[in-house]
Amino acid sequence: MAEPILTRIETNIETLIKAIRVSDGYNYDWLYANIPDMAKVQYPTALVTLNPDEVAIIDTGAHAGCYTCVDTFLITVVGTLLAEKEIPTFEINKIWNKTLDDLKKLFGTNYSLTVDGVCVCDTIQYISSRRVYKKNGDIFIPGHLESTWQVTYSQDRQQPTQFA
Repeated sequence: MAEPILTRIETNIETLIKAIRVSDGYNYDWLYANIPDMAKVQYPTALVTLNPDEVAIIDTGAHAGCYTCVDTFLITVVGTLLAEKEIPTFEINKIWNKTLDDLKKLFGTNYSLTVDGVCVCDTIQYISSRRVYKKNGDIFIPGHLESTWQVTYSQDRQQPTQFA
């Protein structure tokens, strides 16, 4: 049995994030993704989660033989300050801005989430982001950045693991 399309999408998002390198014109080397234990990562890192709701676009035209699905992914970015700063929230914003630029560039270039020449969706599109500040006094990791991405893909009605 073939792997579900959503599983391939999640895997490719993670794979692409972990391949971001300064040598390719990005701001940071991203070596880790989807590791919730922050003691085991190098920063920046990302956690990729799928919103629980999936929406299908109703189509009665030429593509009525498929489901066109729209999913929303949340990419939570955690970065760290390397030195103590007087106002860490202002300093971490500079890091978050660069990480968001890295993600926008990554998915602007890889809008079909292509890994090893295989596309896994029609498009991934940036929707929004927000800064979340912790109130626990952590001066090195004073919060995280949440970015929202919309993924659209079409799947065959009879063989849902196949693209339509």
